Amino acid sequence: QDGGYIMCGIQRSFTTSNRFYVLKTDAYGNKEWDRVYNPTQHAGAFSIFETTTGYIASGAMLFPQTSYDMYLIGIDKQGNMIWDRHYGGDEIDNAALILPFGSEGYFLASAVRQNNVSKPFIALIDGIGDTLWTRTFNLEIGALQEAPLQPTSDGGFVCLYSYDTELGYRAPWFWRFTATGDTLWTRRIPGAPSNNNTYLKDIAPTPDGGWVLSGFNYSEQSSWVVKTDSLGYTCSYIGCDSTAVAVATPPRFEGGHGGELKIYPNPAQNQVTLYLPAAAAAATGRQLLLYNASGQLVRQAALPDAVSQYTFSVAGLPAGIYFCRVGANMQKLVVIW
Repeated sequence: QDGGYIMCGIQRSFTTSNRFYVLKTDAYGNKEWDRVYNPTQHAGAFSIFETTTGYIASGAMLFPQTSYDMYLIGIDKQGNMIWDRHYGGDEIDNAALILPFGSEGYFLASAVRQNNVSKPFIALIDGIGDTLWTRTFNLEIGALQEAPLQPTSDGGFVCLYSYDTELGYRAPWFWRFTATGDTLWTRRIPGAPSNNNTYLKDIAPTPDGGWVLSGFNYSEQSSWVVKTDSLGYTCSYIGCDSTAVAVATPPRFEGGHGGELKIYPNPAQNQVTLYLPAAAAAATGRQLLLYNASGQLVRQAALPDAVSQYTFSVAGLPAGIYFCRVGANMQKLVVIW
């Protein structure tokens, strides 16, 4: 609010190991204040957001009774601690990342360790760190990756975990959650080497509804960038991570009704059917225009008059994201191999 910057991380020195650290600067990067919180305890901070009264920061801290726990603090504008909370069990839990939700709440993502197995953990907390609900998923993971949580258009969020490869190394695992804590999908990112640790450190939304992820191979220090569509699928020189196509009964769309162009199946591999909204179904001289993600026209067809659905082939198209347009109606189509 004052034009400056707030940041958090880890402070180390020759005499102390990791400490939970917050730094405030002015608009020109000059330090205004910094603080180490619970300076005798091993810890690290990983995300921070401004609130109406100050800031909320999250990370991890080592406690004598419960080992490493998720750790949150609320501080005022001068960095003085107002409250702190820690969450987790008696085993080594992951650090917490947070993301604002609504006017007063925050999503929290982490991993808890139960019987020596790490499992995804998410929660919704209020403005003073009290939990409104929590979810623990009975799936074994490696850990929560450090890439920030990103909001989604439906009010949920995406985050990055890791899984262990067959050789015991870490590889990225992309998860999408709803606003109520349910999973919409999870995707194991293809292309990560199985014989080295690979970490994704940042994530950002892209104009086509997907995400771009960046990080590195830990052993080789090699940069790595991944582009996904809105469903978390990736296509690259190794191909999409969709290798199977489910066959299901198509949904019943009432042709000529409703105001939205529909496509089934989507993602598609061989052919798709367009279900036209009422105005498009009643029009004459309609054209189907198919554009790739770069905006280039790759397919064009004249639609028969007075039909409310139209089937066409996508065989031979490179895997990726496309946009189908009929008049003023447009819908995204994902083509897979």
